[in-house]
Amino acid sequence: MSTSCLAAAAPLLDGATATVDPFGSAHFGLAVLAGREPGGTATRSVICAYDKASGRAEVGGALELAQAMPTGAREASRTGDLAAPFGGRCAEECEAALSTLSDGDREAVIGLPTRIARTLAALEGTETDGGTRQALDVAASVAGSDAANAPALVAPVNVTPVEAECTLRWFGFLDESAKTVGTHRCTVAAAADGSVTIEKLTGERLRLRLLPLNDRLSLTVGRSFLADQPERAYDLEAPLNAGNGNFGNVVGLATRSGGQIHLFGGAELGMQPADDTFFSILTISGT
Repeated sequence: MSTSCLAAAAPLLDGATATVDPFGSAHFGLAVLAGREPGGTATRSVICAYDKASGRAEVGGALELAQAMPTGAREASRTGDLAAPFGGRCAEECEAALSTLSDGDREAVIGLPTRIARTLAALEGTETDGGTRQALDVAASVAGSDAANAPALVAPVNVTPVEAECTLRWFGFLDESAKTVGTHRCTVAAAADGSVTIEKLTGERLRLRLLPLNDRLSLTVGRSFLADQPERAYDLEAPLNAGNGNFGNVVGLATRSGGQIHLFGGAELGMQPADDTFFSILTISGT
């Protein structure tokens, strides 16, 4: 998006930088570009609208936003300094991935590390088995822990296709601090476009595509479903499966650590009332 907007603004601005709205809308991304008047020194700004469907960017006329800004107003962050998503580690590839989501899903993904950190603080001191403890240690790293023994995280970009055991765990669910929900079978594969795909084959089904966010995390975007439901892919126009609102669009984060892929999710569809302490981890072994 930044590249398209900067190209569209090139005739109007010299040395332009972009401040991208990390939320935008379901169909359009928005950015404010600032630079110098061509051949001059005066600061000018333009607003860019990016059509997510066509990949086309359009800009308005040059504005004197810098001069109109009241004294003491905070200068907008440059794209490289964007601090909202993932502690500022969200460059163009990350912005492009987030732009594919609905507003609510985008906010949920950006807020997931904070949700995890809040729940981990409440779970401190809870006794768990070894596998659960390992998953919690990875969760702490996703939430931003800088502990010396925090597990190293790598975005699961390059994978070897495999069918393997996968374990689903819930944390902060009602009065249960940690719960192993079940062990299932999952596949990890590479799609034709090079993206990683993951499918949960047993129990309540799940099909996900992984899109890189940064060197540590990928976005998971896809759908949950029952075996007899035809809906299989993330759909902005139909977020819930017909006849059963407990299944539908799902988003989250993925990382790789210790030879395992860990998929993090937030609130479960159909959970009423919404529980802002709940998160899940689906851990795929042998990856």
